[in-house]
Amino acid sequence: FSFFLLVIITLSFLNSYIHIHNNEGVYPIEEINKEVGPEINELIKDKSVIFSGSPIFAYITKNNHFMDLSHDYYNKEEIERITNNIISQKNIPKIIIKDAYYYEYFSKEEKLNKFISENYELNYVLDKLVKGRRVRIEIYRLKENKYNLIM
Repeated sequence: FSFFLLVIITLSFLNSYIHIHNNEGVYPIEEINKEVGPEINELIKDKSVIFSGSPIFAYITKNNHFMDLSHDYYNKEEIERITNNIISQKNIPKIIIKDAYYYEYFSKEEKLNKFISENYELNYVLDKLVKGRRVRIEIYRLKENKYNLIM
């Protein structure tokens, strides 16, 4: 019996190690720092508000994430609340980043996508294979003279 228990524990540990070792998250942080961070900083010169599916972009550029969101999982009520806050034009983000989490949770929000297409312009796209994963990140900047914000 103890032999089987030892085998089960060993296999369980091995499975956990393999899962953790291969799970680096959606975005390898060094790629974001090297490629996306400078693009965001180039678009906004002062500390600003950013909205993206994942708060990592605000963190690495030392900006504020919209509504001080600190996670990248959203339920239906949060998606609706966030969408309504953006399109109500209260504390509107200067930058909106469409990342994997945006596409997972917000891509079907027609009101939000319409608002972005009318008020933001696409400034940067990262679309490449990173460590075996397709990474696509689009950075949208609030159009000049929209909502009297100084860029």
